[in-house]
Amino acid sequence: MNWFFKLSPCPICKTRASTQYGCCPSCQQSLFKPLRSTEVLALGPYDGKLELAIRHLKYHHITALARLFARELAKEITVQKWQADVVTAVPLHWQRYLKRGYNQSALVAKPLAKQLDLPYAQLLSRTEATRQQAKLSKLEREQNVATAFRAKVVTGKRILLLDDVFTTGATLRACQTSLLAAGAKEVRLVAIARAVQRFQ
Repeated sequence: MNWFFKLSPCPICKTRASTQYGCCPSCQQSLFKPLRSTEVLALGPYDGKLELAIRHLKYHHITALARLFARELAKEITVQKWQADVVTAVPLHWQRYLKRGYNQSALVAKPLAKQLDLPYAQLLSRTEATRQQAKLSKLEREQNVATAFRAKVVTGKRILLLDDVFTTGATLRACQTSLLAAGAKEVRLVAIARAVQRFQ
């Protein structure tokens, strides 16, 4: 398997050899500019190389990038000294899951949990096949996902909740609301990237 990575070109720069983390060491070093806020922790703005890397994970099956994102998120969460009992991910509706073949957020959340020595559990289900958020305004995004998620009972749990991109925050907040209603003590929001554009 390692030979495959050594012989494959980096999907980001296309000039160097990839590694087991899905891209070359040079791109690994230049991808991340961590963004820390009171609402969400992200590895950088959703543009440039980081946007390209997320698109490769999401749409082109370069799933090795999930390990890289997990490694870097684990570093940032450790710096923040966040305490948690379990890691979970924003779910895909089953129809979209079947079409894509995997949930990119869960692909990152599982190795993230392992690096933090925490369990991973799929605590949320998506009960509605919502429209794609990328095509909607801020208000439409909030309305689109307001009732789209159902949480398992998580009484007293401190949860790390991960999504791939934090744009307006509508999806993560809807999931957070469901988990808190199901008894969670605390829900921390984590994303690979945070969008920089403004929404009306």
